[in-house]
Amino acid sequence: MTNLENGTDLIVFSSHKFDSNEVRTPTLMDQFSTRKRVYFIEAPIIGVSSTPTYFLKKNDHEVTIIQPYLPNETSIFEQHEASLNLVKELIADEHLSHYTLWTDTPKAMAFIRHLNPEIIVYDCLKDYSKSHSELEHELFQYADVVLTSGLAEKRFSPVEEMKFQMRQATSGHASA
Repeated sequence: MTNLENGTDLIVFSSHKFDSNEVRTPTLMDQFSTRKRVYFIEAPIIGVSSTPTYFLKKNDHEVTIIQPYLPNETSIFEQHEASLNLVKELIADEHLSHYTLWTDTPKAMAFIRHLNPEIIVYDCLKDYSKSHSELEHELFQYADVVLTSGLAEKRFSPVEEMKFQMRQATSGHASA
C-alpha cells in the first residue's frame, strides 16, 4: 500500500506559479519535500527558447520547480505534445519510476491520460463547473484522493461520491 505521507515522489501540476499568492499548494509541497522529492511543474513560457526545454530550480525547502520553455512558432496542439514530452523527459531524467501526481486543475488531464502515477490527488481549489466541467468530471474518475473546499464539495454529486468511495474501498492502494 502506498502512503501519501511517506511514499513515492511527487509531481505537481498547478494552475499557479509556485511563488504566487495561492498559499495552500506551495505550503503543502514544502512540507512534503522534507520526506520525498517534490517536482512542481509550472505552465510553459512560450517564445523564450527555439526548442522545447525545461529549467530546474530548487527553493529553500528543496522543492524542485520546473519551468518549461516552448518555441513561439508552435500551435496549441504542438504545445501540448511538446509539454507532455518534456514531462516524460523529466520523469526519465530524474528516475521517477514510482510517483504520485498532484494537481489543482482539470487541465492536467492532458498529462494524466499519458502518465502512470501510483496515486492521483486532485486538490479541488476552484469551481471549474462552468469552464472545464468535462475535464473535471474525468479527473474525478481518475483521482484516488480528492481534497475539497466547501464550495467544491457541493459539486461532487452523491453518485460521484459513492463511486469514489467504492473505488477507494476496492482499490486499497491509497492511504493518507
